[in-house]
Amino acid sequence: MAPTTVQIDRATRVDIRLDLEFFSPLQHSTGYSVNLSESGVLGVFERQLDIWNSGDLRISVGEERWTVETRVARVAADGVALTFRNLHADQRGKLRALISGVLATADAPQFHCA
Repeated sequence: MAPTTVQIDRATRVDIRLDLEFFSPLQHSTGYSVNLSESGVLGVFERQLDIWNSGDLRISVGEERWTVETRVARVAADGVALTFRNLHADQRGKLRALISGVLATADAPQFHCA
């Protein structure tokens, strides 16, 4: 009998520019986001980050600074994809509120990855 396969929808991403700072024992770099979802962020950094490197990412949202645990999942010409790890309920809530706020604006670019 063949294994059952299930398609899992990916998180909605929104185009948003936020200041970012990645830091780990091995690397430190600042940059900005290209897009954001509940599962991660695509960013452009001043220094190249190493694939699979884990560290903290400080996200600046207005006057607030959020720090989340991340891992570098992909390094490509369009930026560095970081996945969020071990998000607490309050961190996930802040991300959802930010994404919902962007989606609620009339001129917000948005797309859904299938």
